[in-house]
Amino acid sequence: MGGAGLLVGSAALAEVPGAEGAAEAPGAAGADTTLAAERFVVRYVIGNSSTRDENRRVGHGLSRSAGWSSFVRLKVRPLIDAGFTRFMLHNPFGAIGGERMEFDQYVDAKAARLGWLTDDFVEAWRPVTRGDYSDGRPIEVIGYLGDLDGDTTFVELRDADDRAGWLRRATVSVSPLLDAGMSVGFDSASKLPEGSPEYGLIRLLNGLGVRTYVEPRPHKTVPHLWTQNVIALNRGWRRSDPARVASNSAWAATNEQLTGEIVRIVRFPQGDLAGQLDHARQAWADGHTVAWTPELIAEHGWTWADLLHRPIEGVGRVAE
Repeated sequence: MGGAGLLVGSAALAEVPGAEGAAEAPGAAGADTTLAAERFVVRYVIGNSSTRDENRRVGHGLSRSAGWSSFVRLKVRPLIDAGFTRFMLHNPFGAIGGERMEFDQYVDAKAARLGWLTDDFVEAWRPVTRGDYSDGRPIEVIGYLGDLDGDTTFVELRDADDRAGWLRRATVSVSPLLDAGMSVGFDSASKLPEGSPEYGLIRLLNGLGVRTYVEPRPHKTVPHLWTQNVIALNRGWRRSDPARVASNSAWAATNEQLTGEIVRIVRFPQGDLAGQLDHARQAWADGHTVAWTPELIAEHGWTWADLLHRPIEGVGRVAE
């Protein structure tokens, strides 16, 4: 569904039906003897992958001389060839040091005239999601944006009751993801009120057939979010589980209440492949999906094919 489909006016926020079916997970539930590709998300941290604010802290070789088309050719297509079917771009349009991750980062990158970060985004990614490089099988790419509820510009528009302006900026912010055929991830969205414009945008996207994710675990007071797919840091997911750590998670919805897919980002302990594998195996045994940063595997001389096709061994002891 293209981004133009969002240009429907603020009334659509109240008219689009609920998100039933939006949370259907692509991967099989339960532990398998081998790792299904759908239960693994290759996660690229784009914003904050360098320290150069003038480039919105974007690394990975993305630059004026090598934009997204080069990134897809050199980094993504080899993983598709190895069998991977799902990817996540964390802050795809960058971030600024000392600032919170912003939802309108695409608008900010355009304003900064970083054309190498914005101009060929759709052209590079639409063939991926369409399945041009995977024998016609669509590839999911999650564009993980910032905190819509806390983004300063959106807060100002909301406080001024400028609903049309709010929706216009939200539309522009997500349009490259939608035009590229991507899913949309919402940072810090675990307690959005049902009547909020932020949740209204999620409902609107779901009504347009767009798969969405909220981060982190939803609160127990917002059952309208329980059907959403969830992205969470693995450590935070485990520590917010009321069945495991009741003293720290009185606010949280239980695992059983959440019916969407759970994607757990494994990144602790840093540099310890055995520890990371242990956490990943635990997540898979729980019936969840694992998101992993490619560099953490490459450091240890593994290929992605090794990881994808290696049998899942017994779940070991996972450190708290």
